[in-house]
Amino acid sequence: MGDTWLVYIPKFLPQQHLERQSSYTSAAQRDISELCLSPGLILQLTAFLIGLMVVFGLAGGAKLPGLHLVVEGGLYCLGTSSVFLLTAAGLAGLFGTRGPAIAIMIGWTFVIEVILVNVAALGPIREAFLTTAMAGLSPIPDGARRLKHVGLSPSVLVDYVTIVGWPLVVNILGWIRFSKLEA
Repeated sequence: MGDTWLVYIPKFLPQQHLERQSSYTSAAQRDISELCLSPGLILQLTAFLIGLMVVFGLAGGAKLPGLHLVVEGGLYCLGTSSVFLLTAAGLAGLFGTRGPAIAIMIGWTFVIEVILVNVAALGPIREAFLTTAMAGLSPIPDGARRLKHVGLSPSVLVDYVTIVGWPLVVNILGWIRFSKLEA
């Protein structure tokens, strides 16, 4: 296993807990949590601001979005990316490394969920997917319209439970795995 073995340490653990680990594990864990949260959110905010500059710069005489929609859209983008980043951090802890976690998140989000949301035989189970919950809370009406197109109309409560549940469950599983490795 050596120096390449990574395990998950949530940031909320006490400092004395970190001191009991070997030095390579502590450094690896700080690397995982800092990589997922800080730069990821900064990158998302930068992309949103660039998008706003393009929208307002290329609008010409077209109607511009109001301040309310811009703020709501920014908060939605920040919230969406935070949920996916927290889920990815939990997966990194669960698998012990970032590589498989990134591959699984990309594959699940952009390939598998897109296919499964359109499988009508799954019925209401499709409401438990993160992309479905995010689309249901979208400030842009196209998200809800897309869900109705595939026969879904999840409630806001289901959306919030899904959005909180995925990262919470995956991070708890990553923490349990870490606890077993440390013992």
